[in-house]
Amino acid sequence: MRRTPSLGIALLALLALVRPATGQQPPLRIYVTCNAFCDVDFFRTELDYLEWMRDRADADVHVLVNDTDTGGGGERYELMFIGLDRFEGRTDTLSWFAEATATDDEIRRGVLQQLQVGLVPFLVDAGWGQYVQVEVDAPAAVATDGVEDPWNAWIFNVYGETELEGESSFFEGQVYAGASAQRVTEHWKVSLAFNNNYEEERFDVDSVTTAKSVRREWGISSLIARSISRHWSVGMLGSLRSNTFDNLQLSFGAAPAIEYNLYPYGEYTTRYVTVLYTAGVNRVDYEEITIYDELQQTLLRHTLTAAAGVTQPWGDVQLSVEALQYLHDLSRRRLVASIGTEVNLFRGLSLDVGGDFSWIADQISLRKRELSEEEILLRGGRLATDFSYEMRIGLSYSFGSRSNRAVNPRFDRTPGDGGYVF
Repeated sequence: MRRTPSLGIALLALLALVRPATGQQPPLRIYVTCNAFCDVDFFRTELDYLEWMRDRADADVHVLVNDTDTGGGGERYELMFIGLDRFEGRTDTLSWFAEATATDDEIRRGVLQQLQVGLVPFLVDAGWGQYVQVEVDAPAAVATDGVEDPWNAWIFNVYGETELEGESSFFEGQVYAGASAQRVTEHWKVSLAFNNNYEEERFDVDSVTTAKSVRREWGISSLIARSISRHWSVGMLGSLRSNTFDNLQLSFGAAPAIEYNLYPYGEYTTRYVTVLYTAGVNRVDYEEITIYDELQQTLLRHTLTAAAGVTQPWGDVQLSVEALQYLHDLSRRRLVASIGTEVNLFRGLSLDVGGDFSWIADQISLRKRELSEEEILLRGGRLATDFSYEMRIGLSYSFGSRSNRAVNPRFDRTPGDGGYVF
């Protein structure tokens, strides 16, 4: 079953449970997996009548928590209750919406409330019905149709951040600033974003020599998309940007796009297989003459991106492959493959694999002159390369007590957390 609370209707299930005496019905065993913000210690503290299992194979119920962005800038949390062992074959789903302004405490209490509600049928069937009391607070429904929205569904965000780090002979400073606006309805999605980044590094090589690197970047991006069915969407992408590291004084681009999802978009939090195609034009002004003796260019290019993802009790996997090609010279192309997965192989053993690999043959903006040794060491400009990669792989194995209800936050912050190792 799926319950989605609407504005003005709040289902508050307050579970007052009395722990049974020794020899009575054992507690319900629960295992929780979070692919979203979760305060599991808080859940364990509030729901201490449950047996919190370390491994899914030992549980009666597996609760899988996913989230996805909403049009108002908030999050929709989806809790899947999957019966195991004696409850094999039983599944349930609840949804809860967190507003964009919700604090971490409001979010964890909202998810906790849905967790309590979803566990009621399992508790009853496990013989705990006599210990459960449910109180429902359901005020009169408030109709939202026709309610005036002075913002017309627009959400705005402004951010800024400064990072400084230094020693007697070294300084590094970074400044980030930006703003965004987004409007999302059932059929339309419109977004605008601006970012401006400044990074500076200085090294005193000796008493008379100082090495310095400055990188500046700013950009404006836009998207307008229209849903035309449960599987198809069309849209238009636009960008305006400058980047000293990539030798871009000014670059403007626009491209129509079309996307197909094998599964209905309503199932996106649990599974998706999408194919996205774009074809557009870029007008580029370079800071310095390029390896192809260009200071200005008008470029046509197209991209094809295939992506797939699934989130299930055994873990989650996301894969994508993106191919880019310039039409004025078909040999100028790039292929990017990405993977991210965390899989529970068997009891206690988990596999975590992720990374990106790019085959690069499209560096048309490289400077013609050779970079100085100082620029190379301080990454003051991009160098030619055939590939780039970022990889991670790891195994983790845990064993010992199958469950533990204790929550002990003592010494969560030690001297080493502040950068000093005691």
